[in-house]
Amino acid sequence: MAVDLVGRSALLDEIWHLLREGPRVVCVTGEPGVGKSSVLGEVAARARTDGWSVLAVRGRPSEQSLSYAGVVDLLRAAELELDPVLRSRAEGLVDALVGHGADRAADALSLRLDVGAWLRDLAGRAPVLVLVDDQQWLDDSSWSVLSFVANRLAGTRVSFLVATRAAAGAEGLEDLPALAIAPLDLDGSMTLLEGLGIRLDPVVRTVIVERARGNPLALREFARTTGSSLTPSGSSDSLDVPPRVEAAFAAELPGLPAPTRDALLLAAAGATDIGVLGRVLGVDGVGDLEPAEAVGLVSVVDGHVRFRHPLVRSTIYTRASARERVRAHRDLADAYVDDPARRVWHRAGASLRADEGIAGELMATAADARDRGAHSEAARAMLRAAELSPSRVDRESRMLEALMMLGHTGHVARLQAISERIREESDDPTVRARAAHQAAYAMAQTMRQSAALDALEGSLEEMLSADADAGWAALTTLASLSYQTGKGSERVRGWYDRFVREAPATPGPMVEMTRAARTWIEVALAPLSRPPELVARVRDTPPLDLEIPVDLLAAQEVMLGAAAWLLDETEVASRRLEKGAALMRRSIGPVNLAQTLMALGQVQFDRGAFAEAADTARELIDLAEARSLVFYRLVGRELLARVTAVVGSPEAARVEAEAILRALDVDECAALEANLIVTLARAAFAAGDLAGSARHARALFRADGRPLHPHVCLRALGEVAQVAVRAGERDAVAVIVERARARLEGTADARFELILQRALAALAEGDEAEAFHAMATSHPHATTWPFELAHAELGYGTWLRRQRRSTQARDHLATARDAYARLGAHAWAAVAEAELRAAGVAQAAMAPADLDDLTPQERQIVLMAGRGLTNREIGKQLFLSPRTVSTHLYHAFPKLGVTSRAQLRDLLDRPAG
Repeated sequence: MAVDLVGRSALLDEIWHLLREGPRVVCVTGEPGVGKSSVLGEVAARARTDGWSVLAVRGRPSEQSLSYAGVVDLLRAAELELDPVLRSRAEGLVDALVGHGADRAADALSLRLDVGAWLRDLAGRAPVLVLVDDQQWLDDSSWSVLSFVANRLAGTRVSFLVATRAAAGAEGLEDLPALAIAPLDLDGSMTLLEGLGIRLDPVVRTVIVERARGNPLALREFARTTGSSLTPSGSSDSLDVPPRVEAAFAAELPGLPAPTRDALLLAAAGATDIGVLGRVLGVDGVGDLEPAEAVGLVSVVDGHVRFRHPLVRSTIYTRASARERVRAHRDLADAYVDDPARRVWHRAGASLRADEGIAGELMATAADARDRGAHSEAARAMLRAAELSPSRVDRESRMLEALMMLGHTGHVARLQAISERIREESDDPTVRARAAHQAAYAMAQTMRQSAALDALEGSLEEMLSADADAGWAALTTLASLSYQTGKGSERVRGWYDRFVREAPATPGPMVEMTRAARTWIEVALAPLSRPPELVARVRDTPPLDLEIPVDLLAAQEVMLGAAAWLLDETEVASRRLEKGAALMRRSIGPVNLAQTLMALGQVQFDRGAFAEAADTARELIDLAEARSLVFYRLVGRELLARVTAVVGSPEAARVEAEAILRALDVDECAALEANLIVTLARAAFAAGDLAGSARHARALFRADGRPLHPHVCLRALGEVAQVAVRAGERDAVAVIVERARARLEGTADARFELILQRALAALAEGDEAEAFHAMATSHPHATTWPFELAHAELGYGTWLRRQRRSTQARDHLATARDAYARLGAHAWAAVAEAELRAAGVAQAAMAPADLDDLTPQERQIVLMAGRGLTNREIGKQLFLSPRTVSTHLYHAFPKLGVTSRAQLRDLLDRPAG
């Protein structure tokens, strides 16, 4: 084994095993010099020996500001011989990433899915290993793509091995294996030194081992810089051992000729391409690197300068004087005449004072990066433009622009720091207010919901007088946070009343935007109140003029649609949110679309469109992962778990819901927490655990009957009561229902009226119970919520059977059973079936759905399964994992009224009609 890999055999074996089994994504961590690159190189050699295709990407500090630099390197795959189709697709993706106009990448999610599909297809001929070295220096846009793809392709024939200095591992891979490369022990350190072939006095060797502390690079460099000048009679007191590895590299620089040091500085500043170096130094000047090659500081391979270690590059750059660095950047700016992005960054590096010309070029670079979805690099360019702006007004404006760009990246800590800096430096109340709003808005996309609420509230005073439009936008976010956390409504109400009284009127289309904002705020603060004027507003407000910006059109529809959802105007909510989502997919950033999908998914679930809700949940998860929107990723996962509990695997739903609950901070997201508890209750019921279901259902309310969340929990009241009664725990929920009755009785909300009737029916006896049951099943609006109506029919039928009125019971129970079957809620259908048998129905046949009731993908998979294909064969043809195929069949079987593939074949073989 190579000297660099001494002591790493077990680690290499473990990595190789993980890359071939399980998720097949591994992150290795360790301090500089511990040997991460050597480990990656050895794994790559093993993979190539076994016939794998290997793609390598390396992060470089000089390219951190260049959008998609790492992904472009990956797609160009110079070391692989690709077939023409794959090569053409890769070139098309590169054009989309670096092109202009019509060639640009369409959107962040499509880009990630396209890169993932390309890698998956590449793996069709041989397993693929993607190596990412020095991930901490990879440009953010590339890492956001690669981390997304790595998560999506986990467990396929595409494996990822990532090396980073971050002790916690690479951001975005938190749920995947991470291995820390530990320092060498004493024996390993001694073995490495012996393998270097450098004559060392035993005393010197001992001191080197002590100083290096097991770091292989330190061992090697200390030996190189001290060994040649030592004699056997030397002592530890006379050793000049550098205290840091960087110093070991620096010790080699003074002995190099000045032209060589100049050439190294140019390479360290970013000119690793020999062609670029030649433009600065001339053809003969490139030869100035030879002394550095002779001592092993660099090597020239395939026309590029490669440093022995990244610390060599950083040492050369940081040890140069400011004047030398400025001269190097100026020379490189002149050399990169055909690369505007690199040219402007070198111009910025050469500038020590404000320069509006360079600032303007950086703004253009930022706009170009933003348009390609590289928001982190766009923000970096805009911040540098702000630093170089002579005018304070321009500087503050550009910093605010950078904040908005960072809002799309998930880098909340960085955004907060910049926001605080703006607020400290600016005396403009509008600037200060907008900076606070951007920071709070970003926090709202994380799990820090309460902190976001506090931060946003702190900026409203400035907005009230300086920027009323921004103030109304802030209030809509504040109302959303109040709803999510279940607290702060009185504080928000106070600010809302002040804005109504004191905020100046807004002109033009903003009048209607303010009306929509006020509608959402009022409903979010009191969703049970249902004032007639608000109901009329969400139903009847016409869309804005089509000539105004699309983002305003979308925002109006979404605010009114979300308000309609809370008011249980389900059809209105569905129509408006669908329209808002369609508009946002065309024009607005991912955070806004994520909010819309969150509300749309709730509406789809409420109206029993479980397949649509699952698709929306998956889109939300994809979007959130692509844009590092932590909160919305959890919301999407919760919605998918909720659907799974009803129409899929209750065990899978339980595991997922519990995992999400563990990820939540206490008291930060009461609405999300309540939805998860409802999911756990349903999963337990579907699994036949009535006691567990009742236990979870009771957890939605405190001992005195107060709900964990004032809206979400009351929507589950009917199920809470019905499950408790089935579990023999009627008395345990009586106080809960009575407290809810005091809140809901006489409500104008038809849905809550029906929910209350179901809960009262579950607890009542005699004629009073029948009146409640009849109301819950016969209300003209009950069909709007089919899953809840099926619960009501089941409850009524069960009560009638227990009253020995079996004939009447059968009608309600059959209605419930068939409704559950149509929805795919097979566990509840089985309960209804059992009740039917108890009511004297000898054999009840569920009414099967036909293929038109399946989603397009379910239909395709069902037809292939009916032809006898296995899950693996289906997955191979449709580019799905066998597990995904199994999930689709699991959802489709109850809709079709079958329980096996044999029954499926019989169903498909029947003649039509």
